[in-house]
Amino acid sequence: MPGLNGIEVATFLKGIKKTKDIPIIFLSGSQEKNYFDFKEKFPDNVDFSLKPIDYDGLLNRVKTILNLS
Repeated sequence: MPGLNGIEVATFLKGIKKTKDIPIIFLSGSQEKNYFDFKEKFPDNVDFSLKPIDYDGLLNRVKTILNLS
């Protein structure tokens, strides 16, 4: 994402009425400390996963989020 990081994109999306309630799952190759940055900024409605992606785990997260919505 040239020019933007994940927190900036999420902040933008959460600030728009049509997208503020859409759950976000961050997929990152960055260090685990980023998880705490995201959870602090977005305590609800946000999940975080590090690469390499565990596709079964990711699918379970998506299903859980959809069932909670």
